[in-house]
Amino acid sequence: ERIVPVLGEMSLGNATAPGLVSEYFLLGKYRIRQVRIQEDSCDYPEWVRRKTMTFSMNCSGEYWIGNEDSGDYNMSWREPLTYKPKRLSDTWSHRSSWSLKTIPYEGTLATYSGGGYTVLLDGNVSQSLSMIQDLQDSSWIDHRTRAVFVEFTTYNANIKLFCVVMIPFEFSNLGVIYPSYQIFSTKNFTYSSPLEVFTALCEILFVIFALAFFYFEIKRFYYGGRAKYFSDPWSYVEIIQIIMSFSIVGLYLKKIVSVSAKLTDLHITEEFVSFYTSIFWDVTLNYILAFFVALVILKFFKYLKFNVRMYFMSQTLSIAKKNLLGFSLMVVIIVVAFAHFAVFTFGPIVKGFSNMGQSLITLFQLALGDSDFYPIQQANRYMGPAFFFLYIFLVQWTVLVMFMAILNLAIKEAKNNMAQMKNDLEVVDYIYNRIHQILPKCH
Repeated sequence: ERIVPVLGEMSLGNATAPGLVSEYFLLGKYRIRQVRIQEDSCDYPEWVRRKTMTFSMNCSGEYWIGNEDSGDYNMSWREPLTYKPKRLSDTWSHRSSWSLKTIPYEGTLATYSGGGYTVLLDGNVSQSLSMIQDLQDSSWIDHRTRAVFVEFTTYNANIKLFCVVMIPFEFSNLGVIYPSYQIFSTKNFTYSSPLEVFTALCEILFVIFALAFFYFEIKRFYYGGRAKYFSDPWSYVEIIQIIMSFSIVGLYLKKIVSVSAKLTDLHITEEFVSFYTSIFWDVTLNYILAFFVALVILKFFKYLKFNVRMYFMSQTLSIAKKNLLGFSLMVVIIVVAFAHFAVFTFGPIVKGFSNMGQSLITLFQLALGDSDFYPIQQANRYMGPAFFFLYIFLVQWTVLVMFMAILNLAIKEAKNNMAQMKNDLEVVDYIYNRIHQILPKCH
């Protein structure tokens, strides 16, 4: 009653309908996909099974890909088919992730496969509501349903933006529903405005610089030799940068081809066209691009080493690295110990300590000052405050003092080393000397 009318307004047939969604158009049809588990998927002891043989016991366990239902049914979950007819509704016939061209989804309760039982709906609101009512009358969602996904793709022509929307409803084996949403956006690949033309030129320059950088690294390896090349730690950074550069170019081309193929499918098929794989390539590209930019920025340390202050900082860290590594190991042991204690003590009550990973994140936030004391206190009125104040004292006081003590000793030693060196590390002096080496006539 909420989603269907909104998507009906966003369909291309109702594109002139006024409202907040009038600038967004629904691309093709939208899909409802159900993921189910097999019947009697609980794993309980044999003595319980023997005790319950006298009466019917239908147990539905938690979802994992190994117990997913992949059978075909005859218009009801109570009538499984032993054969697969040539024509069978996808509503009662399982389709694999490969045939649906989707990828697994990591939800709140589990990681779900990209397959399932699907229902296709279009912009006709009354017809869509009638189909949903028929599904409700036939108990399409029952106790074996573990997730229902509402999937659709929109396009905003004003800003040339694709939005791939997935609204999952996860069902626990206790009947609790966990709704959430996931929205991915990506731009259309047209270069019409001046900014887009400039972006295209920058992309071409990126490819040129990547090829030139690769050529110079090959040349440096060839003339310098393998031993000399790999003896420099920065050479490994250069290799990673080259690999990431070509990966970015390849993923960018893959994304363009994928989106173009999906747009072509919209015109030649009446099926739901999932842009989720295209978004996957786009998200992967953004992650690699983020690491690449961070790596390029970190390379500035290679050229800032000629500055006295930067050289002093690097010397300080080099002197203190052994002590810092040992100290870091001690901190990790302390934090892991606190995390285990929090999981066993507060995990059943406090969401932030429900598992080991979440507990480590919560403790890291506590160390940064983002503290939430009251849930811990409510979980255990005695152990909660003791745990909180002991952790804050050890991490924010003792650990900080020891860290500063290690750095102070390293700073003193670095100052003594710097006092014995000539001040020939300034960038201006370095450039001046290089010019004199290249142009000896300037002497």
